[in-house]
Amino acid sequence: MLGYGPALPLAAQAWRQAKAGARASSSIADPLRLLVDGMWAADALVVLVAAAVANLLRQGFTPIPLEVFSTALLAAVLTVNAMHMSGAYGGALSDAFAAQVGKAVRAWTLVFTILLILGYLTKTSEIYSRFWIVSWYGLALCGFASLRAWSISQTKRWRRQGRLARTVAVVELGDGGKGRELVRRLQTSSPGEFHLVGLFSEERTDSQRGIQDLIALAQLFRIDEVLVVVSGQGDAELSGALRRLGTIPTNVRICPWVAELGLPVRDVGLFAQSAVLTVYRRPFTSWSRVVKRAEDIILGTVATALLAPVMLLIAVAVKLDSPGPALFRQQRLGFNNNVITVFKFRTMKHRCAPETGTPQAQRGDPRVTRLGRILRRTSLDELPQLLNVLSGAMSLVGPRPHALAHNEQYAELIDDYLGRHRVQPGITGWAQVNGLRGETDTLDKMQRRVEFDLTYIDSWSVLMDLRIMVLTALSLVFDRDVY
Repeated sequence: MLGYGPALPLAAQAWRQAKAGARASSSIADPLRLLVDGMWAADALVVLVAAAVANLLRQGFTPIPLEVFSTALLAAVLTVNAMHMSGAYGGALSDAFAAQVGKAVRAWTLVFTILLILGYLTKTSEIYSRFWIVSWYGLALCGFASLRAWSISQTKRWRRQGRLARTVAVVELGDGGKGRELVRRLQTSSPGEFHLVGLFSEERTDSQRGIQDLIALAQLFRIDEVLVVVSGQGDAELSGALRRLGTIPTNVRICPWVAELGLPVRDVGLFAQSAVLTVYRRPFTSWSRVVKRAEDIILGTVATALLAPVMLLIAVAVKLDSPGPALFRQQRLGFNNNVITVFKFRTMKHRCAPETGTPQAQRGDPRVTRLGRILRRTSLDELPQLLNVLSGAMSLVGPRPHALAHNEQYAELIDDYLGRHRVQPGITGWAQVNGLRGETDTLDKMQRRVEFDLTYIDSWSVLMDLRIMVLTALSLVFDRDVY
């Protein structure tokens, strides 16, 4: 049982099922979420294909007229938005077939009515064949119905395979026994919906595992949900426990309502018929994770290819400037608090670091070589981290990784510090382009860096990443605070 078995205690078979379910669910990124996102694109495609087939039935194998194509394109955009507003996506995919088709019919009919009104007002309805209009409407309805029949079948198959089951851990704060009641509810819920890891308390006892054990488990396999049950716990104790759980890349929900914690509340909902508050969300879920990784691979590959000659010249220059290896390897904390090896061009004299501690570079630091000062000022010493990006250990944009000694130091001083590790670290980040690049010689500077990093995690978008990259390039020219 891995040495961190749940203290509920769960039967060995149930524990193996939870662990196996967690590993199976990590093989794909939230399959139901991917299905929902795919339905958006599929509905838009249905509208376009139905228009093309209707034109084929009316005109034969002739080019699609521009007015038909432009109308179909407008309809596809309107349909996706109308479907979303009617609740045809998200949790609605678990509705019965009739309910799903009903929402699709209402949304498509609304869009079609809007198009007919626009055609009448602009006096352009005469250019469209009535046979094409009716055929388009009917074919699209058939397509929507077929998609929803397939989605229901696929969802049932995934549920039988256990791919939709969420791995859940329950943390009880206090001695009210509410945690055991929630566990019983989870165990009697719909089969295949949950894989229960177990019940944990704030601190380890002789009969029950603690939050630290749960954090260790989260490094071994994926945990989708952490439900925190409160039984007469004070706000300070609850806030401290939640901040510790905030270091895990998972959804952390409170049950029941607790206010004035000084923590963000993402939403309020029901989980196994119990009221819960979501205070942290799993970052980069479903397509966001795919897009983020594709961004790193594509841009990272291009940057590596373009900068390879520069990196080769720098490596030679480092070797000639001072004795020692060209590359400097340092262990730092990466995603989910796992240790990674980060590459940099060596900018300090070889073997000059003290035996204890890892002090940050300071202005006029005697450890920095002549070439190292130039590399550090221009951030060219960070270029080898492109290899970390391509290997998947880092991202182009994300919270900057710190030395292990610095993590231990600041984790004790700043509550949310380890929450930076809920995503992959980056070569550059939101904090760096907001004036927090280089040495953080005061606690206030590190606190501000953490705040910017957490803001980035909550606000991520591709445009935000591109903006950070552009601002980083500009800062390399104008920033003089790095040494």
